[in-house]
Amino acid sequence: MLVIFRTQNTNCDDCGVHLFVPKWGRQQSGFTMLFEAFILTLAREMPITKIAEIVGEHDTRIWRIVATHVNKAYSEKDLSEITQVGIDETSSKKGHKYVSIFVDMKEHDIVYATEGKDAKTIENFAEELPKHNGKVENITEVSMDMSPAFILGTKKTLINASITFDKFHVIKQLNEALDEVRRNEQKLNPLL
Repeated sequence: MLVIFRTQNTNCDDCGVHLFVPKWGRQQSGFTMLFEAFILTLAREMPITKIAEIVGEHDTRIWRIVATHVNKAYSEKDLSEITQVGIDETSSKKGHKYVSIFVDMKEHDIVYATEGKDAKTIENFAEELPKHNGKVENITEVSMDMSPAFILGTKKTLINASITFDKFHVIKQLNEALDEVRRNEQKLNPLL
């Protein structure tokens, strides 16, 4: 059952027109807080376009709800206790568009994301830390892949951090080296 509640405007001679916002709503949202909580729950599990289809709304309105709550939560994030960071990049679009993601390894929580996969992404993270009570000096451990850009950015920016390479990339390189040795040995020794 769809219920529509039209909020009332009040007209003040001194300060103009005001829109009444009920306790169960958010300023300029058009939805109840319960509906927005439902949207956020769905957004963790499925694409926004599918949510829009399910609830019968345009996806831009759904994105607006998600962005509002994510931005609010991020603005309140406290990074004062962060000491161990994991860094990885993922493709965001076709054509080599990447996003680097920073994770608090103790809390298993994404703390920052930025475009790119170069040394500048580490600098961006370091600039963001003080805005959330974090300190660059507190970062003592960084886990990452073997990206030369990440290594350079970490050594240059996170000066107190020791670097640990993630197991997947170490084993991948070990397997590639072992395969190369096997091929070379096979050429020299026909018994292999």
